[in-house]
Amino acid sequence: MSVSPLGKLIRGSASCSDLISCLYALNSTEIDIFFSLYGMEEITLERLSTAAGRDKSTIHRILEKLVSAGLCFKDTKAMEKGGFRNIYYTISPEKLIEKITYDAEKISEGLNSALKQFPENFASRTGLRKVI
Repeated sequence: MSVSPLGKLIRGSASCSDLISCLYALNSTEIDIFFSLYGMEEITLERLSTAAGRDKSTIHRILEKLVSAGLCFKDTKAMEKGGFRNIYYTISPEKLIEKITYDAEKISEGLNSALKQFPENFASRTGLRKVI
């Protein structure tokens, strides 16, 4: 039975992939695509789709999710013959470490806040046992 990324974090056996997966709700395919971006310059949807052997719509969804999570960013460039093309860039490994550290601290603060409210919230929900 495989252990989830969160389970690995709790057990202290998490990899970098597990940490990123847990923090940003990425599945294994999204993690693979994220790491494949490093070392590529001027990443386009078409280029990444070909390199990954995945459908463009899948790669587009993954890239937009990575942009939304702040793990990469995109720039729109005009093409010589007209039209536009989105170019994707990764954040540097140093910025990635800073981002993960910051986001992990914010999650820790949120967990501590939720734990402080837990007794009151739990007490107000225990009446559900009567319904079940």
